[in-house]
Amino acid sequence: TIAELSTNDPIVRSGYRLRQGLYQISSAGSRSYIERMEHYVQAAHDAVSEGDVYDDIDPVELFATLHTMHLGCHLLSDALGQDLFVHETRSWRMMLRGIVPPEKLAYFQEFVTRVARQYTPPV
Repeated sequence: TIAELSTNDPIVRSGYRLRQGLYQISSAGSRSYIERMEHYVQAAHDAVSEGDVYDDIDPVELFATLHTMHLGCHLLSDALGQDLFVHETRSWRMMLRGIVPPEKLAYFQEFVTRVARQYTPPV
């Protein structure tokens, strides 16, 4: 959903670009990152407690890795003029292999496929 908004909604897309530049000139960019981090770290804690990710994963490290992955997908798709959803889908499929227990991997892989199908135009 985030990828869809940041690709197709001009206001959200502009916001992403402004926030990336804001880090360089103002502390507001850092505050934005910290606010998002708190939300996603809580979600990572929940995923650990529910057994959806390995219990030895540090939620702060997971957030930092996922945030880096997401930013990298944006930068790469913008730089190469390629579909953000293709990059996000590929990255999530690989990431899931390292964070999700084997008995839940098929479910989450299928979830990524279903979500990607909603946002990827037919070829």
